Amino acid sequence: GDIQAQRNLAIMYANGLGTEKNNSLAIEWLRNAAKNGDTEAQYKLASIYFAGRGIDKNEYKARELLELAAEQNHTEALFKLAQMYEKGIGVSKDNYKAIYWFEKAAQQGYAKAQSELGLRYTTGNGVTRRYIPAYKWFLKAAKQNHAEAQFNLGMLYKKGIGIEQDCHQAYKWFLKAAEQNHAEAQFNLARMYERGVGVERNRAEAYKWFFNADQLGFPVSKKDKN
Repeated sequence: GDIQAQRNLAIMYANGLGTEKNNSLAIEWLRNAAKNGDTEAQYKLASIYFAGRGIDKNEYKARELLELAAEQNHTEALFKLAQMYEKGIGVSKDNYKAIYWFEKAAQQGYAKAQSELGLRYTTGNGVTRRYIPAYKWFLKAAKQNHAEAQFNLGMLYKKGIGIEQDCHQAYKWFLKAAEQNHAEAQFNLARMYERGVGVERNRAEAYKWFFNADQLGFPVSKKDKN
């Protein structure tokens, strides 16, 4: 049958749209669509096996389905597969394979994967530590408004690692991440306002961001809060 129709039936049964909710039938129609090569069905079915929702949990089956979707460049499947290899879930732990799949997802423009790659190039986890590719991947993810990447990009600019030190650029990226409730970015932003580094000194702004970071559970000293 028509793959789109099979997936639509699965969604209808899963959510009780125009019919009685029926998880078994939803899974059955997802299986049909997945067998016919529908990447979205393969990914959704993998997630169901992974979580054990209405079906016996099976990480190996989840991996098989993710690989099928990943081979057709399904971005989230590429990323999830990388995480499975990274953590050794349903597969032997393999940092090199994790990097391979993270890179494939990153090349598809997936911000989470781009940020993850940037982090790995910064720490040398599974790859040779290289700050220029780290900068490149953080920048790509940061431009997609990924808070963690914005913060890490700010740190590279602040310390002048892999790129010329630029405190104003550091301030700019910390601010973007801070506005998305990234606590450590808020703390760094507060410190810049307090000291007038990369931005004009402003005690009120420093206090505001120290307070916000503290509210999010970042360790802020009493002196900084007063």
